[in-house]
Amino acid sequence: MSELAYRLSLQQRALARDWLFMNPEMDKRARQRHSECAQRLAARLIAGDY
Repeated sequence: MSELAYRLSLQQRALARDWLFMNPEMDKRARQRHSECAQRLAARLIAGDY
């Protein structure tokens, strides 16, 4: 499994946890982490590192 596929599966699993979004603070932190991860992956894809 490529690193990209692995990271995307982690994102999908984390976002599927309904309980995470019941707590506004946890929701905010999770969305921030997912956004940062997506930006890093996009930058690597654009740069041709994959």
